[in-house]
Amino acid sequence: MVFDPPKSTRDPIFRERFLPFFHVNPPRTFWGQIWVVARTIFGAIFLLIPRVILSIPFYMLFFLTIALFGTKFDENNPTTNNWRRHVVLASSRFCARGILFCYGFMRIKIYGKKEALAAQRRLNLEGVVIPAVVCPHQSWQDILIVASEGCTSFVATAELKKRAMIGAAAKSWGMVFLDRYSKESRENVGALLMKRTHTPGTMPMVIFPEGVTHNGRQILSFKEGIFRTGVPIQPIALRYPHRYFNPVYTESGALWQMFRNLTQLYNCAEVHYLPLHVPTPEEVASPSLACAAVRQEFSQVMHLPLVDLSVGDRRLFQRVWEGKTTAAEALEEQTRLRTCLSSPAPGVAQ
Repeated sequence: MVFDPPKSTRDPIFRERFLPFFHVNPPRTFWGQIWVVARTIFGAIFLLIPRVILSIPFYMLFFLTIALFGTKFDENNPTTNNWRRHVVLASSRFCARGILFCYGFMRIKIYGKKEALAAQRRLNLEGVVIPAVVCPHQSWQDILIVASEGCTSFVATAELKKRAMIGAAAKSWGMVFLDRYSKESRENVGALLMKRTHTPGTMPMVIFPEGVTHNGRQILSFKEGIFRTGVPIQPIALRYPHRYFNPVYTESGALWQMFRNLTQLYNCAEVHYLPLHVPTPEEVASPSLACAAVRQEFSQVMHLPLVDLSVGDRRLFQRVWEGKTTAAEALEEQTRLRTCLSSPAPGVAQ
C-alpha cells in the first residue's frame, strides 16, 4: 500500500496521460472527507471482523469442493460433460456470491442477460460453439462477479499455477496460464484458446482483453488473442456505482482496496450483458477489425472514451508510483515508444 505517492505523479500532463491508472474518488469538501473517515472507522470497528468471519465458511466450502472433486481435472480438456465439473461450478457460483455478499455487495444488478442467453441459444441451435466472454478488468472482485455468473475459465498468470490450493482451484476452473514474458507461452496460449473455443462441450473462455486493471473511466487497448479464434463474443461490462469509495484496483494496492470494501456499509455492482457480437467474414479474416468493433461497442454502450493505453503503460505508471523513475522520464519513454510504433498519443478519446 502506498499512502504518500511521489510528487511527480501530480504532474498534470502525467496525470492526463495515465489517468486510467489513478484511483479516482468523487470530489469531497473538507467535512465530506471527515465524514468518509468516520464511516471507515465505524466500519473497521463494527463490520470488518464480522464480515471476515462470515466469509470463512464460503472459502472453506469452496476449497473443500476443489479438494474432493477438482484436483483430477485435465486443464487441456475442461469439458462440462462431467458430474464433477458440475459440482465444482455450482459450488463456485454459490461461494463467489456468498463472498461478495460478505464483502458488502449485497445486491448485484444484472442487465441484458435474458437477451444474451436467447441469442446464445439461437447460435447453439445453429451448431455454433459457445461464445467467448470479453470483460474489461477493473478489480479483483471482477473475477468473483463473473464466476457467480457461471463463467470461470479465465486466462491467468503462470505464477498462479504454482500456489498450492489456489493453483488447484485455478486448474479446476479450467483456467489457461500465461507467462507474459515468454513468446513460447503466448503462442501456446493462442493455440489452446483456438482449441478450447472450437471444441464442443468445453467451458466458455473469459478474457480480460486489456490484460491490466484500471479505474473503469475509459476503455483501454484490447489484445487480439481471443479475436483470432473467430468465435462469437459475448461482451460483459461491470460497473461499480459508488458515493464514497470507488472499489477498483489501481495504485492503492489490493489489501487497502479490500479493507475499504469490507469497511463500507454496502457496495454496489452492475453486470451489463451487451449484444452478442458475431464476427463477419471480414473480421474472421482480420482479427483487428473484430477487436476494434467490440471495443467500440463497449465505448458506445457504456459511454466511455477510447484511449490507446496498455500493459506497458501500466508498468511505466507503476515505476513512477514506486519512485523508481520520474514522471518526466516516463512521459519521454512513452513518447519514444509511441513514435517507434507509430501510435497516437494516449489520453485523448478516439
